[in-house]
Amino acid sequence: MDKVYGSAVVVMQPVGNLNASNADGLQREMIDALAPEHVKSLVMDLEKVELFDSAALAALMAALKTAKSAGKRFSLRSVPPSIRIVMELTQLDRAFDIADDLLLAA
Repeated sequence: MDKVYGSAVVVMQPVGNLNASNADGLQREMIDALAPEHVKSLVMDLEKVELFDSAALAALMAALKTAKSAGKRFSLRSVPPSIRIVMELTQLDRAFDIADDLLLAA
């Protein structure tokens, strides 16, 4: 997974499949990225994600909860249509900040 650290924004870009086999690791990485005091925002760029299951969705929800409790921003960028549909059907698109542009997400 690519990670880009700005002064206050961390951008993570997972590649391939996000599923039960790697969701725990993904969750740890997101929560670790939110931990430093200087980090104000985490952006998950999902452009290169091919497969996404409920375990990955639960990991994103855990990171969102962590961010909100710390007063930080968590947003999604470039959500593929297949993932966006799942989020819309579960109405989780209302819980996340979703942007198509990195500048809007940060």
